[in-house]
Amino acid sequence: MTTKAKKAGRAGDAADLKPARQQDAPADQWLEIQNALAPLDRLAREMELKWGCGRLPALVDPDLAARFGRAQDKLNEAIRLNDPMEIARRVGVVMRGWEALDAAAMEIGADKLPARTIGVEHGGRAWVVVLDPVDYDKARADHIGGGRVVALAELIEAYKIVSGRIAGVLEAFPGAQIRAPSGARLDDPLPF
Repeated sequence: MTTKAKKAGRAGDAADLKPARQQDAPADQWLEIQNALAPLDRLAREMELKWGCGRLPALVDPDLAARFGRAQDKLNEAIRLNDPMEIARRVGVVMRGWEALDAAAMEIGADKLPARTIGVEHGGRAWVVVLDPVDYDKARADHIGGGRVVALAELIEAYKIVSGRIAGVLEAFPGAQIRAPSGARLDDPLPF
């Protein structure tokens, strides 16, 4: 079990530090927590496909964006503490927050992602995948927020290069997928 110091309040509050404890969820709560988060994950994906990853809070009034951030912080704390009832409650709040951000952005006529593009987040970075190369320049010009714009054709070419190098592995392990490294050190000492 780890302990971390956490600021008790928000900007302008006293900077008291309280220890926060992380708890491991009992095995009988995993599905409860996962199922509580599933609708939020679906809605977040929808909003990120529509507006781009990480863009929507930047498109609306700062006060609304800050309230949404606070709601996310509270949900993250409930997740960290593995509190299924609080997670379910906070999921509803964050979902209403996504809907409020979407409505506010629509009301002010904010620019959505260009047609024929997909906004995704991978490895902690925002990406815009352009499905039709004709739209590449427009997507680059329209996308604000530091995300990387890449054409689907580029991804396919990169995959062809990589898959040629690992084809034998994928054939030997049907259903295997290419994923980011797990974070394990690759220079660890051999045990023999």
